[in-house]
Amino acid sequence: PDGGYIRLLQHGSVLKHDEDGNIAAQLILVSGATNHKSDKSMHLRLTNGKENRLYEYNLEEKKLITLECPSKRELEVFQYISKGDERAEIAEKLGISFDTLKKHCQHVLQKLRVKSSLEAISLLKMMGLL
Repeated sequence: PDGGYIRLLQHGSVLKHDEDGNIAAQLILVSGATNHKSDKSMHLRLTNGKENRLYEYNLEEKKLITLECPSKRELEVFQYISKGDERAEIAEKLGISFDTLKKHCQHVLQKLRVKSSLEAISLLKMMGLL
């Protein structure tokens, strides 16, 4: 949108052939090259427009780990955090306790296998969830 360029990685795998040998189903993974983490892993999002599947792929071990997608409430919390709102203010806006807000943040970090809120925000934006 801002006229900049994004470097993408794309990988496709045939999942199913029809009886004539033509491709009937193919999985194509497209991800931003910027989502590589320093621990030699990357996150992937697969969506059909209604539901999301999140994965972490370890490049060294060639291992795919299924991740739990943050809940709507957890994404709502991170929407406010990404705007720079203070956490106490967010808790008040959402009508929850500060401890509940902290739990939501901890759950998102665990679900996405990231170490900080900044990393979670970056990942959620890159995946189009924020």
